[in-house]
Amino acid sequence: MKRFIQVLLVVGGLILAMPAQSQIKFGVKGGVHYSNTSFSSSIDSKTKPGFFVGPMAEIALPFMNLGIDGGLLYSQKTIKADDGSSKSIKEKDVILPINLRYSLGLGSSAAFYAFAGPQFAFNIDNDVNDNKRDYSFKTSTLSMNAGLGLRVNHIEISGNYNFPCGKAADYNAVSATEKMFNCKTKGWQFSLAYLF
Repeated sequence: MKRFIQVLLVVGGLILAMPAQSQIKFGVKGGVHYSNTSFSSSIDSKTKPGFFVGPMAEIALPFMNLGIDGGLLYSQKTIKADDGSSKSIKEKDVILPINLRYSLGLGSSAAFYAFAGPQFAFNIDNDVNDNKRDYSFKTSTLSMNAGLGLRVNHIEISGNYNFPCGKAADYNAVSATEKMFNCKTKGWQFSLAYLF
């Protein structure tokens, strides 16, 4: 038991010491996402390009060209069902992407990097322009990112694919002729960031 506690103390000390040797940068990030919402029914959808913006942070770990980046971003997108009606859904979220990245340097001021990790989304508001149907958005969702980027001095440009780990919303039938179904959102995200 004493040995176990000693190992835990050593591991905890290493974790606490890591940020002191790491480089932490803060910045601002913004971009667009081209999402596709799929329904578990015969309804197709057209998702207009959305946007996201907010603060971010990047931690360069002191080994193996690895780093971690994250953000706290406001996101908005509009989903329109392609069934001849005029209904649309405006979804507003706060998204928290946390990515592990691997960088390949191109000199002292530039690098290519690959990244992957989870993205948490917290629904803060949705505006449903449809008086005949009842949509129920999840309060939080989990998805995964995988992408590539380029850093030149203080500027980063990246693109990634985002795919869901679960459904984003339920549609509740309001008549006997309709069925319940759910929807999932996936798509591409392109961003530009400036690190201070």
